[in-house]
Parts: sequence; structure tokens; C-alpha cells
Amino acid sequence: MYKQYISYAVLLLASTLCVTAQAYANDQALAETPVFKRVPPAYEPDGLKWGGFIVKPQIEVETRYDDNIYSAETAEKSDFIVKTTPSISITKEYKDNAFWFSGEYGMERYAENDEEDQDTLEGLFGGLVRLTSRLTSGFEFMAAKSYLNRDTPGSSRQTARPVEAYTSSAEGFVNYNRNRLNLKFLGNVARKSYNDSADAATGNTIYFSDKNRMVYGGALETSYQLLKTDDTEHKFFTNFTYEKSIYDENSNALSANDYSEAGILAGFSTAYKGLLFGKIGVGYVRQDFKNTPNQDLWDIEVDLAYNITPKTTLKALAGRELKQDNSFVAGYLDTSYTLGVDHEFLHNLYGGASFTYSDLDFSGGQSTRQDSDYITNMYLKYYHNTNFESRLGWRYKERDSNTAGASFDNNIFMYSLTGKL
Repeated sequence: MYKQYISYAVLLLASTLCVTAQAYANDQALAETPVFKRVPPAYEPDGLKWGGFIVKPQIEVETRYDDNIYSAETAEKSDFIVKTTPSISITKEYKDNAFWFSGEYGMERYAENDEEDQDTLEGLFGGLVRLTSRLTSGFEFMAAKSYLNRDTPGSSRQTARPVEAYTSSAEGFVNYNRNRLNLKFLGNVARKSYNDSADAATGNTIYFSDKNRMVYGGALETSYQLLKTDDTEHKFFTNFTYEKSIYDENSNALSANDYSEAGILAGFSTAYKGLLFGKIGVGYVRQDFKNTPNQDLWDIEVDLAYNITPKTTLKALAGRELKQDNSFVAGYLDTSYTLGVDHEFLHNLYGGASFTYSDLDFSGGQSTRQDSDYITNMYLKYYHNTNFESRLGWRYKERDSNTAGASFDNNIFMYSLTGKL
């Protein structure tokens, strides 16, 4: 079935590419930005100014139809969902320094399956401080309540209710720039925890608290500017990362399997004449485990955008990631590839489509499992005026798995209206 939806996506890609640009955008800086990052200045609200602070309140109401809310292979259930998300951001600039706060509350309600109702929260506070002409530092604190996605391997597909997830984190960095060389040192600490839930069929407890853990990390990001002109910049970069996950001891859970991850990624980034943007990198990642064999991989990272006309952007992404969650799904290697196109139809109307293929290669207790995900996305975004914008979208996802009960397909149709000051 996924081939049929892929053909729809390819058809839209081809038809979009046939639309030629009639004129360059009035704002040359906007025309030299990838389409999916553009926000027309005339439709960007200034916010409310008070005592040197800029306050930007916003509310989004999203309605969607989901034809398989449990990501089930059989006995699929559909529903209509309404999600209301009020949010606010507050920024304060002082000389070369800046501080900000943002918060949002999401209230998601299902028309028929109210056991799926969700309430999410997120708060963030951060700052950027210039210490000298060459040295800057920054920090960010975050706390959030969310839910595990049911279409994620090893998630909450079999539970009676969605599983709540809590995250709190703190991170900071120091950035040093001298001539063409830039060095950035980063450090972070995070607490991740989950509520246990009950099996939808038997009522028995399913322990997600075996995922509770502390995460400590650090990184050194280096870049060297190879070329810099008015419209072009080329850089060589090298990133070194390290992360340590320490799981809680829990008598009801599986044996904790603490692990550390170290990696290096090197490559080239560019912004060329307002046409080509992005980076390409290759690297190596190694995970060392407390109780199970170690894992390693050759990493790739591709993130490219090309403005084939002033109104059309092609994009390509690729990446690999070893994902762990300390449960029966002991981990899997996610290799993903994405191709997409975005187009500016009018100065206030944007649209696009993308197709993603992911290969999920499992290890540990399910080393024989192999999944393939096929995802098609399409959207239209319309700016009514400075204060209102609408978005219309469709997503199709199909998982093909060699494990019984793990395959599924899912359509989601959505419309959202956002109001902002």
C-alpha cells in the first residue's frame, strides 16, 4: 500500500518542480533562505513591549483525524482529536546579552477514546552572555511533561493509557572565536523518568520505570572557516561528544544496563550564494555497556537544502543513530533518509512534501527483528495576516516488520489555526 502513497508524493514533487518562479522575492535576504525557513517579515508580529521586555503570546488550535490511534496491526481504531496549545515567550536584551523564557501547555482531547487524552507542559529559561569580544557563554534550563509515542518501537502501544514521560535538564556552553577558528565547549545533565502502566488486555503492570535514568554529557565542537565572502561561507568542522546514562535501581525492573557513548563527527558545511545550504559529515560512535556487549557504528550526517529557484527548495537528509531504552527491545540502529521539496506559491502561501525511509535494525534480545518505516508528509501553510496563520497537513506512515503484531499503517489528516501577538 505504501507504494501508492509514495506515488502521490512523487506526483506532488514533480508538479511542484514544474512551477517556475515568476519573480525574485522583494526581500533578497528572504529569497536567499531555504523556503521551509522563511517567515515573511510583513506577517511576523512584533509582540508586546513592556519595560524592555518583548512578550509574544500565542495560541494554536489543531484538529486532526487519526485512522489508527494505537498504531495497531489489526483491530484499528480511529478518532477525531482537538489539541489546544497556549504558549508565551518573553525575551530581554541588554547590550550584547539576551535572556529568555518560554512556556506552553498542551491540552489534547479525543472525541471517543478519552483514555487517550493528554496534557503536556514545557518550560524553558535561558541566556546568552558576551564575556569579551571573542568569548561568549550561554545556559538553558528545561522541564517538560510529555508522552511516549505509540508508533515508536518498544513504546506504549500495548498499554491501556499513554505512558507519561518527564524530562528536566540543564546545559551550558562557552564559545571562543578567533579569526577563522571557532571552539565551543558544551556540558549538560538531564533527568528522564516514566510512569508505569497497565497492559490493555490483561491489566498486568508494565514497568516503564526501568527506563528512569540520569544522563550526563559533554561536547567539543570545532570549526575552521575556509572561505568567507558577502554571499558565501565554507567551513570544516569536527565534533567530539560523550554521554553517560546511569539507570535507577528498581526491584520491579529489568537489570539496569548503564552505558556510555563516545563519538566523533567531521565534515564540511556551506552557505553558497543563497543557493546551497547545509553540511555533510562522517564519523564513528561507540557505546560501552555495563552488562551487554558493546556496539559501534560508522555514522553519517547529511542536511542539505538547495534553492533550485528563488521560490523552490529541495532538501535531503540522512543519518544514523543507535537508540537504547533499557527494555526488552535492547536497542536498535535507526538509519534514515529523507527527500523533500518546499515551494512558495504566494508571498503568504507555502507548501511542500517529503518522503522518509527508515531501516530499524534491532540488537540484544530481539536481534532477529527487522523493521522498515515509510513516511510521507504533505503540508500547506497560509498567513492570513500578522496575527493568524493556518496549516493543512497529511501524514502517512507504514511499518513493515518481520515480528508478529509490529507492522501497521496510519493516516493522519490535520488542520491548525494559530493566533499570535
